Amino acid sequence: MECSKVNLKIDEGVGFITLDNPLERNVISEQMLSELEAALRHCNDEIVRVVVITGKGAHFCSGVDVDKLHHVLKDDGSHELSAYLFRLTNKIHKDVISKIRQLRKPVIASINGLVLGEGLGLALACDLRIAAKDARFLLGYTNIGTTATCGITYYLPRLVGSACASELFMLNQPISAGRALEVGLVNRVVPADDLNRHATELARRLATGPTLAYGRTKLLMDNSWSGDLISGLDQEARTIAEMALTGDVEEGINAFIEKRRPKFKDA
Repeated sequence: MECSKVNLKIDEGVGFITLDNPLERNVISEQMLSELEAALRHCNDEIVRVVVITGKGAHFCSGVDVDKLHHVLKDDGSHELSAYLFRLTNKIHKDVISKIRQLRKPVIASINGLVLGEGLGLALACDLRIAAKDARFLLGYTNIGTTATCGITYYLPRLVGSACASELFMLNQPISAGRALEVGLVNRVVPADDLNRHATELARRLATGPTLAYGRTKLLMDNSWSGDLISGLDQEARTIAEMALTGDVEEGINAFIEKRRPKFKDA
């Protein structure tokens, strides 16, 4: 029986999802994707108000298993390799990347060590990214003559600009956590030994916030990338009117008037 490749722990409203294959630098496999999808689905529960994704051991995620690709190519040929990559990529997109964006709550990537290929795509799909000072980011796709997946061609230019995105893809050179922060790839860089503490503190702070508002704002921002200004303004107006009917808005306004910290409960 195969060992679990993903662990989920729920504590005080935070769902901690850990990629658990450290001996292979948390490479992406079909088993890991199935377990990751199950963990994300479990995090839809209202008891979970924030999600943190990280990698066990020295590295966050080193992307697809190139050794596996080599075996498929050698044993079954390029047509089977093509079919395998198509199946694996669709599974990542449908079961993981889309699921992260569909979660109506904040998702934090707590990034340690190497972040390569699909691992970078996983991090980019999250709402916030905290990186250890020794983290390294590499697209890696051109090393094997292929193109990017996991929404990287969608998110990366929007985060860092098309010129920087093209440089990262075409030159295929690793960048440091400091450089990632400079170009807008991550939100924060912290000492490696303090990564878990900083990610947990941020998650706990968000867990006490207005989860429903976070989720609806997340949806508004995602929709804004494919819509125009007028449509965005209309969606904002409709959404804030709907939010006014929730208990969180009533609590937030009352807490403001009463000069106390609000206790948000909606999810």
